[in-house]
Amino acid sequence: MNRLGLGLCLCLLLPGLLWPGLLRPGCHGQSPEAVPTKSTKPTKPATEPVRRPLPPDSSTSPPRVIPGPRAAARVRPRSQAPVVRSLPIKGFAPSSYVAPATGGRTGPRPVMVLLHGSYDARAGECHSWGRVGARQGWLLCPAGLRRSDAPKNEDRWTWGKVAHLIREIRLGLAALEKRYPGRLDVGRLTLVGFSLGSLLAHEVAYFSWGMFPRLILVEGVARVRRKWSRRMYRRGVRRVAYVCGEKTHCAEQLPQRFVHLKRAGITVRSFVIPGAHHGYGPRFDPLAERILAWILAEKRPSEYRPPRRRRR
Repeated sequence: MNRLGLGLCLCLLLPGLLWPGLLRPGCHGQSPEAVPTKSTKPTKPATEPVRRPLPPDSSTSPPRVIPGPRAAARVRPRSQAPVVRSLPIKGFAPSSYVAPATGGRTGPRPVMVLLHGSYDARAGECHSWGRVGARQGWLLCPAGLRRSDAPKNEDRWTWGKVAHLIREIRLGLAALEKRYPGRLDVGRLTLVGFSLGSLLAHEVAYFSWGMFPRLILVEGVARVRRKWSRRMYRRGVRRVAYVCGEKTHCAEQLPQRFVHLKRAGITVRSFVIPGAHHGYGPRFDPLAERILAWILAEKRPSEYRPPRRRRR
C-alpha cells in the first residue's frame, strides 16, 4: 500500500513540477476568457455621464441692473398701425373711424373730426393721425364726394357745399354714438383739416355755432378777416393750431394770417413738421402728440346738437 500511495503522489506532483502552467486556474475547467488579466490602459465605460455646468454662484455673479424711472420713461412701445373701420351713413358715402386705445381707461373719450384734402384718399387722415390720435379718443373721417375726374379704381375724394359737409359730420357723430352708446364725449370735439379741408374748417366752425371750440389746420393758411375772427370767437372757437411742413411756404405766411384771431381773443399757436413737404412726413407722430396735448388743454365744452330729421 505504501508503494501505491507513493506512486499516486508522484503522479500528481510530477506534472506540476515539469509543466507549471498546467496547474494554473485555466487548466481546471475554466476558459481563458474568464480569467482576469491585467491591462495597462484603463477601460472606458460604455456610456459616459453627461457633465452639466454648475449654476453660477450668487456671491460671485454680477448684480442685475434694473433701469431707473427716467430710463424706463424714455423707452416707448412701438405704435401700431391704426385699425380703420367703415361707418355707413344714410344719404352719404360711408365714413371711416378709428376707435380709441383703451389703455386701462374707461368712460367717454373725446372725438376728432378730420377733413381730408382735395384728391386725397377717403380715410387718409385717419391713417395719418390714427397712431397718436387713438391714444386720446375717437377719430371720425367723413368721406365727402368722389372726384369725377379721377379713375374709378383710385380712391380720390373732394368736398362739396359747406352745409352738406356739416350735415355729414352730424350724421356721422350720431351713427358713431348709436354704434357705441355712452363712449363718446361729444362735449370735447376737435376739428382737423388738411389742405382743402383746412380751408373749409374755418367755415364749418363758423356755421356750426359752437360745435368746434378747437381747430387744427394743417397746410392751409386762409386769411381770416377781422369781422370773421370776432364772429368765430362769439360762436365758440377758442383755440387754433396751425401746422405747416418745413419745406413749404406755409410757415412763412403764418404770422400774417392769424393776427386778427389773436386780437379777437382766440389762442393761436403754430407748429412745423420737420422735413415735410405738403403732407405729414415720417417724423410727424412726436409732433402730433405735442399738438394734441396743447389743443385738448382747452376746456370749453362743445355745443353739439344732434341732426334733425328732414321733413318729407
